[in-house]
Amino acid sequence: MKKTMVFDCRVSGVSGDMLVSALVDAGADERAVAEEISRACMALPWCSEASVEFPVVERKGISARMMKLKLVEKPMEIEAKRFLEELEKALEQAELSEKARKLVRRTAGLLVDAEVEVHGGEAKLHELGSADTVADLVGFAKALEELDFLEAESYVTSVLVGGGVVQTGHGEVPVPAPATLEILRRTKIPFIIREGLGELATPTGVALLAGVEAKGCSMATVLKVASVGYGAGRKELEDRANVLRVMLGEPQGLVEELVVLRTNVDDVTGEVLGYALERLMEEGAEDAFIASVLGKKGRPAYLVEVTCQPSKAEKLLKLLVKELGTLGVRVCRCERFRVPRSVEEHVVRLEGEEYPVRVKRGELDGEVVRVKLEFDDVKRAAKAAGKSARVFLEHASYFIRQQQRRREDEQG
Repeated sequence: MKKTMVFDCRVSGVSGDMLVSALVDAGADERAVAEEISRACMALPWCSEASVEFPVVERKGISARMMKLKLVEKPMEIEAKRFLEELEKALEQAELSEKARKLVRRTAGLLVDAEVEVHGGEAKLHELGSADTVADLVGFAKALEELDFLEAESYVTSVLVGGGVVQTGHGEVPVPAPATLEILRRTKIPFIIREGLGELATPTGVALLAGVEAKGCSMATVLKVASVGYGAGRKELEDRANVLRVMLGEPQGLVEELVVLRTNVDDVTGEVLGYALERLMEEGAEDAFIASVLGKKGRPAYLVEVTCQPSKAEKLLKLLVKELGTLGVRVCRCERFRVPRSVEEHVVRLEGEEYPVRVKRGELDGEVVRVKLEFDDVKRAAKAAGKSARVFLEHASYFIRQQQRRREDEQG
């Protein structure tokens, strides 16, 4: 079963240090994370000292870890390009896996792209150019590596970003800060603005969520929780516990937020509809179908419906308009209960030959509720074996069932 992590940012938003602290509280090796952060910061030419601790603190009765970072660095503005170059040099000295390094690069790229988009040209980084940002990026990646959650499925609740204004190196700006809003816009991470709370979501925090491709989810989440971690923010808030919560475990079923796109067309050929369906799936739709309906004035028409992740909605909406020529698309947000599934690799033997076939298994409450062979593999194998897809599917299903029974007998 694929590992899953859920970031709960509904109460006090998200920041890079809160995410790192929550993962340490959830079980990541504190010393390993601290050493990696210090090593990365010290590799920066403008940072001469760096140390970090994760003391236990209390926020409105909740025990949490807080990242306490001590830096001695020369205050400076740094161009985005140079920041990425120095970060790459720091990564060369890091004791990180390549997967962890890729996460750091991906997140840094999101931050820099957002700054360039907002400020234009050769953007100069103020707060984001600090060693503090590098500490968050590297600490987050190292913590996930220590937990063995770098390849986990990631989900996030709606992020409370706060509201009002905040003072930055660019002067006073509205909340969410421009770079934060740009990352949220690009990644479609769901968020909530609430006036009077100040800044509760930082660019680094939302970039880290985007870096692990966290999908929006409801808290109606059925998760077999292995560990829970709380990461504290630096400020005490009057009306709420300034903590972020992360839950690590395996999915028992998940209610995730999706977008449904619908449009009716009555002047498009079957060939164009079929091609549009192919393109929608190629571009990342979760599902798409076409149904015959009776339209206005008794005209025969087609209903085209697409289900997708929020981050894909804008691109797929435009594809619908371009491919079908429709002048209107209905957009609805919905929730989908997703049964946990895993994919297994099997080798099917037929007439002395072996054919690789993937098998999808759906499980709920520890019980297998569905087993299905990947039909693309069935088609490929059937063609290679000189059999019809129907015949190969029947043989492969029987062969895999027999294998499973033999394994159960050996274990029993």
